[in-house]
Amino acid sequence: MRLVYVIENIIKKYHDRPAIGKRVKRCIKDAKSKRIVCQLTAKYQTITYQQLWSRAESIANEWYQHDQYPLKASDKVAILSFIHSDYIAINLACVQINAIIVPLQTNLSIKELTLILQEIERKKNVIKLSQGEFITTTMLETLFKDSPLIKDIFIYGNSEWSYLLAVIIPIPELLYRYNKQQREIKRLIHQSLEKIAKDSGLKPYEVPRDFLIDTEPFSQKNGLLSELGKPLKQKIEAHYIDDLNKLYQEICNYDFSKFSQQINKENILETVIKLTQYLVGSPGMVINSAATFCQFGGDSLSTLQFSLELEKIWGVMIPVDMIANPTCTLDDIADYIKSNQHIINSCPTFATIHGIDKKKIYACQLALDKFIDPEIFQQIKNSSRSLSSFHNVLLTGANGYLGKFLCLALLEELNKTDGKLICVIREKDNESAKQRLMNTFSPHNDQLALKFKQLADKHLTVYAGDLTKPKLGLDEKTWHYLSQNIDHIFHAGALVNHILPYQHLFETNVLGTAELIKLALVNHLKPFIFISSIIVAIPSDNTKPLNEDANICEAIPYQEINNQYANGYAISKWASEILLYEAYNRFKLPVTIFRPSMILAHRLYDTEFNITDVFTRLLLSIINTKIAPKSFYQSNSNLSPHYNGLAVDFVVSSIIKLSKNNHNQRLTFNMVNPQNDKVSLDTIIDWLINSGINIKKIDDYEEWYQQFKLAMEKLPNNLKQYSMLPVISQLKQPQKLTSNFWLLPNKFSSAVEDTIPAITPSLINKYIADFKALNLLI
Repeated sequence: MRLVYVIENIIKKYHDRPAIGKRVKRCIKDAKSKRIVCQLTAKYQTITYQQLWSRAESIANEWYQHDQYPLKASDKVAILSFIHSDYIAINLACVQINAIIVPLQTNLSIKELTLILQEIERKKNVIKLSQGEFITTTMLETLFKDSPLIKDIFIYGNSEWSYLLAVIIPIPELLYRYNKQQREIKRLIHQSLEKIAKDSGLKPYEVPRDFLIDTEPFSQKNGLLSELGKPLKQKIEAHYIDDLNKLYQEICNYDFSKFSQQINKENILETVIKLTQYLVGSPGMVINSAATFCQFGGDSLSTLQFSLELEKIWGVMIPVDMIANPTCTLDDIADYIKSNQHIINSCPTFATIHGIDKKKIYACQLALDKFIDPEIFQQIKNSSRSLSSFHNVLLTGANGYLGKFLCLALLEELNKTDGKLICVIREKDNESAKQRLMNTFSPHNDQLALKFKQLADKHLTVYAGDLTKPKLGLDEKTWHYLSQNIDHIFHAGALVNHILPYQHLFETNVLGTAELIKLALVNHLKPFIFISSIIVAIPSDNTKPLNEDANICEAIPYQEINNQYANGYAISKWASEILLYEAYNRFKLPVTIFRPSMILAHRLYDTEFNITDVFTRLLLSIINTKIAPKSFYQSNSNLSPHYNGLAVDFVVSSIIKLSKNNHNQRLTFNMVNPQNDKVSLDTIIDWLINSGINIKKIDDYEEWYQQFKLAMEKLPNNLKQYSMLPVISQLKQPQKLTSNFWLLPNKFSSAVEDTIPAITPSLINKYIADFKALNLLI
């Protein structure tokens, strides 16, 4: 008998026991014999529900990690909120099921204790998949049971599987209508599950990959429901486990090598669907071509494999970010292949520029002659000098975090001269592109959204385009219009992915820059403002960082492709800087390059921060796990740690200020904070503690790292996705202090007249307030 039911029965039996909050002395009589069976004496102090459960988790973790406590991973630890002089009933119940009693003082009422019991019950239905994701099956069952096609559902998974399976009892009407035709029934139910998942914001791994269809509902008669009508999970599992394991084996044995035998190069959509089924589906899964690859459970690795396999078949390289785009369906992918399979691709590729499967690439390989046709160079010779006006501006990447505020600031600037801002956004059509940009301003801040709309109505034009395509995917008329009319180009667009290798960032990040250079050179020179990254200036061998006046071709003549974090992204930015360096030297194209460090939250607008950057992930994870290392840095150094980060509003204003009037130079700015303010990650943790956040510091870094990972894995899924788990490798070792280079005066600090803002307690407090406003804290 489970402890949760034992205590529930006690509560029901003695429902008149007073709410606990003071010393209580009470005699409890046995209902039948009328004799006193125990005397309850207790003393309690105030403690919140969350504190109680956090303590429970902490104690359970400590017991699990020590050999002297004979617990297995599957054992349940009972955390009881009682200190009794005589607690016969509960004590005996615990002994019967070999549970452990942990004395914990509290003032919980019966109602509050019931909530804890419900939480214990919920925790029992949490499973961990093989890739480390935690799933609450009861929550998913409740969601999916809202489907009008489902009468009963049981979701199953275990730690050896990377996905879920299910047993589904369809409604009788569905069975009757399709006369038990399982393929059609499964197709309809799959569609229903996908819709619920999309509406509820579920992750792909939270949707069953496949399921069994049964026609007999769960009932008391077949022993699958309790007397109260509740599903008996253990009995349901025992009833279906053989069939579920068989289905799992069918999926495992779905041999990908056989896929090559089923390729139909003439029927593109059929092959795209079949490939999806092999990579992320199952033999019985019905693939809806109107859905996206990611809706079927595609992650970053399977998306990359999907792209590579399609390229092998048709010779058409499909960008990974296109496949991962939430609006790109399997139909769209098939259409893209159909449109491009017979086109002789004259566009450069990684292989044509650097060679096939090269691990070392050279700056000398990145020549503009390889990216721009000879006839274009003839046109460029006749190009006039750059215009001195700042009236018609092109911006890429406006739907990104930095790009959003750059877009708003440019609109404000152009409002002074009644100018026009033109944004190129990746979408199907111009209307969808504009709506996508509008949506980036609307989620949480009405003030910001209103300000953007008022300016956009007067000064904004949005085109659907694609950085990976010739002429940005624009039609000839639009391309010609831009080449004739724009006077500045701000290039903030990029595929920001710190996991993908350079080869798969080449099209978006390098070809995109080359196409924009072409646009900047045709008809008249258009000053080019490029958003690079400080990572370009930090060599992987930890030698002296690159200064702002260095010749990048000579300072970093080659790069090595490896598996280091952000290696591919850094190389793609380096390659773009190489192209821009030549554009200035050869054609005197005015170029301003900005290398931002960490871009922090907006200091004025509430809830505006980059939720996926490493700094935000770290703050959220430290606050929610309530543990931090004594120091993030190695102790064997005489250098003082310093954290580099600048508020996004300052970054944007600096970009416009320092680039607006550059009509004839090549300028580079390392956008760092050179103040010797001794503000480090350790300082920031102290500020969190001083603000009232409960954080325990752990002396041993390795011990903290292991506990930190464990604690993050137990976060709710909606918080776990924004934790440090995806980038946890960055914290594996304490940070090594190698140089005080950033503390030296640089061209950037001089150009902004030393107005660079420091990271302050008020900025960190704003992060905390923003997290609370968006319900990101436990």
